[in-house]
Amino acid sequence: MEERIKHIIESGMLERYLLGNCTEEQTQEIETLLENSAKLKKYFKEMSEDQFAITESKGKAGPLKRDEKDRVDIVASEYASSSFKNSKGIKKSSMTFERVVLIAAIFCMFISLFTAFNLFMKNLELQRSLDRSTHLYKEHDFFTRQLNMQLDLLQMVVVKLEDQIKILDDSQTKKVRLKGNDKAHRLDLNVYWNDEKKVSLLTLKNIPQLTDDECFQIWASKQGEFLDLGILNRQDYIMEIKNFEDAKSLIITIEPEGGSQQPTMANIVSRSAI
Repeated sequence: MEERIKHIIESGMLERYLLGNCTEEQTQEIETLLENSAKLKKYFKEMSEDQFAITESKGKAGPLKRDEKDRVDIVASEYASSSFKNSKGIKKSSMTFERVVLIAAIFCMFISLFTAFNLFMKNLELQRSLDRSTHLYKEHDFFTRQLNMQLDLLQMVVVKLEDQIKILDDSQTKKVRLKGNDKAHRLDLNVYWNDEKKVSLLTLKNIPQLTDDECFQIWASKQGEFLDLGILNRQDYIMEIKNFEDAKSLIITIEPEGGSQQPTMANIVSRSAI
């Protein structure tokens, strides 16, 4: 087939076919080959275009015969129609591709927006959880510090009580009991002191209720003077008082709230020599 196409091209048979000078058998053969051979079809179109250009120009060649011109016009028309269809198909295909790309871009944009919104909501929820956790952590930290402070205070109280109990149990510790008179007949307490360790304590067994502007104050008599040992506190069972080494006696008086500089002798409710 290739040899036959080559022969047709080189022998000038296509030119004769275009001019209408081929036999019926040759015409039928060429038309069959034109339908089946892209190479021959391309060559024929190029030749037709050249012939068509010559026909339209004002060259030396005279006008073609009517049937020749018709054949050229038909070929040119077919070529133009084919080119228009191909161009239209390409444009349609291009338009379809652009539309697909646009739709895909819009779809990707919505996916990106949806993903970004989800990330934002998750981040917001995480931030809220973190804020709640931070608040709970602060509360926990505050209560922990308060508890630790209470534990430290309790430990100090326990240590102090242990030291006071050791003083009470020490064989070098001395003791005297003070009981109230008619002004405070329910008053009852013990006073302990250790000259070696220079520590003095008292234990309250019972202490009467006074008015809000009164208090019980304990004193030590030493060389004709009275040493303020402190104010009795109803809430303390064991309390530490000032050391009264070499004192001769102890007294308890009723004084104004906050205590006095000197005892009110008319308000003595208890006295004991030591």
